[in-house]
Amino acid sequence: MPEPRYDLADKVVLITGAGGGLGSRLAGVLTQRGARVALLDIDFDTAQRAASVLDAQRVIALAGDVTDLTSMRDAVQQTIGAFGHLDVAVANAGVLGRGATFRNLTTTEIDRVLAINVMGAVNTAAAAMEAVIERRGQIVMISSVYAFVNGAGALPYAMSKAAVAQLGRGLAAELAPHGASAMTVYFSLLNTDMIGNGVDAHPEVSELLSLTPKYFLKRIDPTIAATAIADGLETRAQLVVTPRRWRSLFAMQGIAGPVTDNKNARNPAMRAALTKLDNRDLPPGKQPAPSVDSTPTTKGESTRMSNVTDRVSARLTNLVARRFPAVGRRATESHVEAYRSSGGRKRNTLVGRPVFLLDVVGRSSGQPRPVMLMYVPRGDDLIVVGSGGGSAATPNWYKNLMAAPTTNVQVRGDRWTVTARELDAGAERDECWALANNAYAGFDSYQTFTDRTIPVAVLTRHSA
Repeated sequence: MPEPRYDLADKVVLITGAGGGLGSRLAGVLTQRGARVALLDIDFDTAQRAASVLDAQRVIALAGDVTDLTSMRDAVQQTIGAFGHLDVAVANAGVLGRGATFRNLTTTEIDRVLAINVMGAVNTAAAAMEAVIERRGQIVMISSVYAFVNGAGALPYAMSKAAVAQLGRGLAAELAPHGASAMTVYFSLLNTDMIGNGVDAHPEVSELLSLTPKYFLKRIDPTIAATAIADGLETRAQLVVTPRRWRSLFAMQGIAGPVTDNKNARNPAMRAALTKLDNRDLPPGKQPAPSVDSTPTTKGESTRMSNVTDRVSARLTNLVARRFPAVGRRATESHVEAYRSSGGRKRNTLVGRPVFLLDVVGRSSGQPRPVMLMYVPRGDDLIVVGSGGGSAATPNWYKNLMAAPTTNVQVRGDRWTVTARELDAGAERDECWALANNAYAGFDSYQTFTDRTIPVAVLTRHSA
């Protein structure tokens, strides 16, 4: 049975870090829904300014230090003194910290991020706990997608948000017997001063972020983020992930994490970006980070690592194909656009393997349906495998190719015409299947996921 709607009218909400950014926007959204709000910030003047543009009968400004439990207890008592009770506490205060590699961060810098982001959330929850339980209210923890993606270049922030996420998850279970609840919120990049000053102002940090697919990098307006929190409160949601495109990665983090971590460790562009960041702040006496090509890896080690990555990525792709097909389609569209528009200079690998673009036309719609496929050459020919991520049905792109077998391919900056020929069972198919698996070991995994025989075709290049 679904939870009854949690009406925000006349609920009392304490928001930390409310002097600007997400906190002040959330105060505005909540007051519009009838809530009364205490805006707390370490800088009282900013809290007052944020409160001054809201309904004066529904807001108060407070000065408070989230790293100090006594200060937070005082803030809770001031809120209760002004409004009579406290229903919701939002642990929003946070800092990004300086973008740098771990070796170039001081313990003082790390302590500051953890003190504000982690202990600030702990102190907010501890100070508000009894008041929230008494009102069967809610505690909100503002985490980040950095709680489950690789945080290289911003490790203290990523560490802190992972801790906040665990705090929120645990509180949800512990508060439930009291009729209260906790919600954990995961946002990607917000259009706030924190991101502007911590990311946009630093080219090395921006370069690192640029290696993330653009599909995931779209900035969120703080008002949209605040609305998502308010909607979550009204439904007593335990989890809010915004924007929606991140939900699939959140659901698959146990699979996606090892794949992306392995890829990041071997990605030359990622390593080059981290090298720049590492060497930017290098103090005297420390050895500069080596160039990308100087890290030794034996051929056997590289092959073993690659095969493990391929098998794990195959499981991830299979899960996307079965559970999140729309996500897979959007990812393909983004990949095609980046590859084609850059002449094959961008997005020309997938899990460290080279890929190429195949033009196909929808057999029913007649519309272009280009796809990115693993690059498996055999002389002048290319081999394609209709794996569909190991799904039960042959993928549409393969059916479209068989319906119109003469088409074009793009390999990096070169384009040419090919004709597809499906291979029957036999020596040639066995040879091509072996070549495909040598290029990407995930194909064997795909075959174990489905009862159908995965089809294989050869794309024969036309003479010039």
